Amino acid sequence: MPATTHTLTFGAAGGGNTQSGIQCTSTGVSTTEVYETIAVSTTNQLQALAIAHAKLQSLFIYATAALTLKFNSSGSPDITWVLAANTPLVWASGMPYPTSGNPLGSVDVASVYITNASSTTAADIYILANQSA
Repeated sequence: MPATTHTLTFGAAGGGNTQSGIQCTSTGVSTTEVYETIAVSTTNQLQALAIAHAKLQSLFIYATAALTLKFNSSGSPDITWVLAANTPLVWASGMPYPTSGNPLGSVDVASVYITNASSTTAADIYILANQSA
């Protein structure tokens, strides 16, 4: 399989200084990508998602409104994340400084259940994962 490269670009501004274009690159052999619109007042919308924790090289999840993600089960999920609106979850194995490690821990993901509790705002969610062989 040909290599797939994901480049995560970061920037920061404050105190009169701006840094932009700072990049972290991960290389894998497969990409998993999901882009969905989650309607208002949606509970546990099932979305297939195949990510092997041991092969994960990078993960980017972004939602335009607050969402709850439950992995592998809606009733007893292996992992539950509450995403804030417009605040990405970003992780890559090549990040140069210590992070809390692989955000999936030891969980292989087969599905995600997505809840949008808002009664007024639909949400777009984008999930991008890069995996090694």
